[in-house]
Amino acid sequence: MKPPILVYPDLTKRFKLYVDSSRYAVGACQIQEVNGRDRVVAYAGKLLTGSQKDWISNTDGISEIEMLEGSCDETPTSNS
Repeated sequence: MKPPILVYPDLTKRFKLYVDSSRYAVGACQIQEVNGRDRVVAYAGKLLTGSQKDWISNTDGISEIEMLEGSCDETPTSNS
């Protein structure tokens, strides 16, 4: 098995953002379509400590995400 290869972002194309969370960590994967295939542009993850664990709802495990700039038409998550 080969490790995933990141691609350079094309700022003229749209991005997809996949997010997931647990009570202990949050993660995201930024994806863009290249030659008809979804390719990874970036991964992000953070282990939550102290009061950061309050970012996650204890009842459903879904984090609150606020868009600071721009728009988001679709945000698929593993919780949908």
